[in-house]
Amino acid sequence: MIYYVIVAMDKGTPIVVREIEMIKRKSLEDLENGMYDVEHVEVVNCTRMVLEKK
Repeated sequence: MIYYVIVAMDKGTPIVVREIEMIKRKSLEDLENGMYDVEHVEVVNCTRMVLEKK
């Protein structure tokens, strides 16, 4: 989830909520890396969306 930042941690209005398919991973590290891969793409997409609205 990527959201607008406000004073209260993790309480801003969501910009994008994306479900990630849970598949069997070799390790917790593999899961974390998969989530970071998705997050990095979505941060760029969200930044573009927010800037285009202004």
